Amino acid sequence: MTASTGILMCSIAVSASIVGALELKSRHHVVTAGFWFEDGMTFELHDPTRIGGPLTADEERRIAAISRLEVEQAFAEFRIHVNDRKDALYRVAVSQMIRPSRGSSVRFSGASGQSMVFGPLGGSGLVNFHLLAAQAMAFAPPGATRADVVDAMGRGVGRAAVHEFAHQILPHGPMHNTQDDASYEFGASNRVAQYYGLMRWSVAYPALVERLARRP
Repeated sequence: MTASTGILMCSIAVSASIVGALELKSRHHVVTAGFWFEDGMTFELHDPTRIGGPLTADEERRIAAISRLEVEQAFAEFRIHVNDRKDALYRVAVSQMIRPSRGSSVRFSGASGQSMVFGPLGGSGLVNFHLLAAQAMAFAPPGATRADVVDAMGRGVGRAAVHEFAHQILPHGPMHNTQDDASYEFGASNRVAQYYGLMRWSVAYPALVERLARRP
């Protein structure tokens, strides 16, 4: 073995060790996802008469709790910790409504959510409470009680947040590339499954496992 060959092999070994260490760290690293309701939320509904009047303070707290639980359950098996920190790697806030871009003539955006992706620096997004709550009322099944609809609002908000987190985590992932309307990846919130029934991962699941890894 020549000196140059020995140096080359040593460099390869060091590089392999570094890559291995980084890979090991990534597999054991838990990233953070910040989820919160913006200050000043009014929880105003588009047509509160549909459920018998405006939301009460207890119902507002229930919506917040259910939406948080939806996010936690969606990512429960992955190495990601859901908190309410605004400096988390990935962030989604619940806004009363998403305002349209400057210069638009409409009062509010028709989007249920939106995100900006910052690559290795994570991402930041919003979900639209006003729209999601209206859709929860619109898609309520016959015989649904007020409590059923309130719970559906929480589920709809939480599932919209999960969708936005997935966009941030997988900026080039297969989001929207599915016809499974009971999946988090589905590209529209105006459907029954957004609010009522169970929801699951579909086409993005393998990419999430690769990106985040599973909890032990």
